[in-house]
Amino acid sequence: MKKEDFVSLGVSEDAAEKAAEAFAEALGGFRLEGAVEAAVARSGARNVKAVKALLDLSGAVFSEDGTVAGLKEQLDALKSAGDTEFLFVKPGAAGEAFTLSGAVTGEADREIICGGTDFSKLNYSELCAFLEKHPKTDL
Repeated sequence: MKKEDFVSLGVSEDAAEKAAEAFAEALGGFRLEGAVEAAVARSGARNVKAVKALLDLSGAVFSEDGTVAGLKEQLDALKSAGDTEFLFVKPGAAGEAFTLSGAVTGEADREIICGGTDFSKLNYSELCAFLEKHPKTDL
């Protein structure tokens, strides 16, 4: 909401200005939080909360294009570090996959849903284990 919106509701000029600033700050925080959560989930994190705890978000700013500067680099560093790589799904790992809840998927998203699994390279027991864990997977 803008200052004028608060004034039209009968709030004084000074209070309206403070309320508008607080609203803009809170909205920016929500946008930043949403962008970080989405990026962490897309990165293949097994536990979004655990990965977020390792990120340095001091001074992080949400850009109008929906990104957070430096976030991709931090996630890539966590994915490749020996002590944190286990927090992420490795593309192509048999039986490992992740999905984004609420995501509408199509053929283009198959690699994301299946974690990059190449089903032609799985043996029978690996394929059975994958299908048991992900029964709605369409091969």
